[in-house]
Amino acid sequence: MVLVDGPVGQVFVAFNDAGICHVAAAAVVEEDPTRFAERHRRRFGRAVRPVGVPPPGLLPALRDGRGGGLPYDLTSVTAFARAVLRTALLIPPGEVRTYGWVAREIGSPAAVRAVGSALGRNPVPILVPCHRVVRSDGRIGDYAFGSAMKRRLLDNEASLS
Repeated sequence: MVLVDGPVGQVFVAFNDAGICHVAAAAVVEEDPTRFAERHRRRFGRAVRPVGVPPPGLLPALRDGRGGGLPYDLTSVTAFARAVLRTALLIPPGEVRTYGWVAREIGSPAAVRAVGSALGRNPVPILVPCHRVVRSDGRIGDYAFGSAMKRRLLDNEASLS
């Protein structure tokens, strides 16, 4: 696990042998590294792997919103959720798509609410950009770290595009 500077403040990033498995904004979860590691162990059933320094590519991915090339361990979510999260990775930084678009892309056009639920359980937010998925009426919708954080992420990416 590392604590690094991200686009919205400090971010905890946890790893296992398969890749990045858990991300949390430190300001939102209001935790120190020990509490984050314990919460991770309870949620995922295993301890975080100590990493001393961020792995190659992590800091640029956080900075520019291009996390598609990083290794992720998404085994903690369902196959449906993995399809949703992989589709979210296709949305370019600075752009948004609707929940309905994601549902259509994964071949389940009627599963709009299920897409929202899957995005809400994203274990690696920010890097797997669930924040780029918005409501069909253009409003930004909910986000695990709050709608204000979602807006900040979208604004940050728009300024980099």
